Amino acid sequence: MSKHTVLFFCALAPCIFIMYGYYHFLHCPTINVIPPTVHEIRTHLQSNKKILEVRNKLKFIMEPPKVLEDLCSKTCDSSDVQTKMVTFVKSASHHFKRRETIRRTWASVRTINETQFRTIFVVGQTLSIADANLLTDEQQRYDDILQYDGPDDYKNIMLKTLAGMQWANDNLPRHFYYSSADDDVVVNMATLKVQVAAAQEKMNKDKWSEFPLACVYGIMPNDAPHRERGSKWLIQRDEYPWHVWPVSCYGGFYTTRVSLVARLYEESRTLPLLRFDDVWLTGIVRQRLGMPSDMLLPPGDDNTVHHLEKDEDMDVVWEKAKSNMITNNACLCL
Repeated sequence: MSKHTVLFFCALAPCIFIMYGYYHFLHCPTINVIPPTVHEIRTHLQSNKKILEVRNKLKFIMEPPKVLEDLCSKTCDSSDVQTKMVTFVKSASHHFKRRETIRRTWASVRTINETQFRTIFVVGQTLSIADANLLTDEQQRYDDILQYDGPDDYKNIMLKTLAGMQWANDNLPRHFYYSSADDDVVVNMATLKVQVAAAQEKMNKDKWSEFPLACVYGIMPNDAPHRERGSKWLIQRDEYPWHVWPVSCYGGFYTTRVSLVARLYEESRTLPLLRFDDVWLTGIVRQRLGMPSDMLLPPGDDNTVHHLEKDEDMDVVWEKAKSNMITNNACLCL
């Protein structure tokens, strides 16, 4: 190749580069680059992972009143109420009998001294027209159903938990207490009140800036994930590759404040979902938030939460706990 040929191509190269760039400018879609927020940058640096797009909020088909009206105000005097707790019970849409039993038993406790309790049932969308009609009737009667526009099966229980957290974040004052519960447990509300008071004392004593997680049903230690085929709790390595779970609350029942729920909820919107709501929220998301594991408090000596094998056992267990609550000035309203 001659010297003149080399000089010709060297002179032509910038023009080719400019024409190539102009072609792509005309044929490629415009991308609006939105700079990350300070929170996104901090989260990215802490996790060493790619920043994820914020997950959209869930939509609701049915909701309880934004201002939680107490239908039992004539029965249970609330003039001295200083603290309020709202328990979000994860339930299947067709568990009508179980919800009725809960309303008749531990959810009938509306006040204990200065503490007021409310219960909301979180369900998914049903494919049965008959169940949908019954659910509508149930909502008209009790006004305590929160139905999100999504799957109702067990493997999507995480979405039910997030639905309750989202609603609490959007509608409840930050100082309210928030509890998450399964619909196959019986709760002794009197001992629950004692445990929440103990958690508040611990927070004040240790000068924590946030209310802890009271793991009323128990603390899950660094257990190994289930890898056995056929297990109800099977988790594949591509979903969770590590050999142990982080310390977390068992999902049967745990309590904290709405202020912490709001922080966990917002943090969770940038993370991939894991179908085990308890270990994901109170373990993985909690760690991502920077909340230390010593802020997960174990249950007290009293057996506050009882897991039931059969629905008919709920009344039996409730009768044993009921006398304890009446002794502690509990007001019941059916």
